[in-house]
Amino acid sequence: MFSKKIQHYARKYNVTASSELDDLGKIHVVSISSDIHEDSYEQGEGKHVAGVGLHNERIGKTFNSAKEMCKWLASHYGLSEKPMDYSLDEDNEAIQTDRMVADHSDKQNGGWMEPTDEETALWKKGKMTLYNEHYFIAILTKHHFAG
Repeated sequence: MFSKKIQHYARKYNVTASSELDDLGKIHVVSISSDIHEDSYEQGEGKHVAGVGLHNERIGKTFNSAKEMCKWLASHYGLSEKPMDYSLDEDNEAIQTDRMVADHSDKQNGGWMEPTDEETALWKKGKMTLYNEHYFIAILTKHHFAG
């Protein structure tokens, strides 16, 4: 993934940052999994939160481009729409991304949600725990079918 600094300058100077997903062509998403870890603003990532996240959820959907796939992942899983926010493993078999979440499990219609601005401010002051949800997305690409 590109650093936040690179993303900032790309937006500031209206430059399109290339993604390692751009050259994949069609992408078939096999499944998606995630795990969640406590995240401290000062200390960084902490312990794994057992029993939460997605567990090898089957997708079985083919997309014509990385951009199309990311748009779908954004609308169905709240992930980024930008291909540059995803990283590709060296075997072209999985992509990964992260998102910050807050535990709203005790609230009506709760669950692991995007933190509010207030929650983010409290987290930065060390007064609230937020979580980093790591996503692992199993894919098939043209590299798997070439022969």
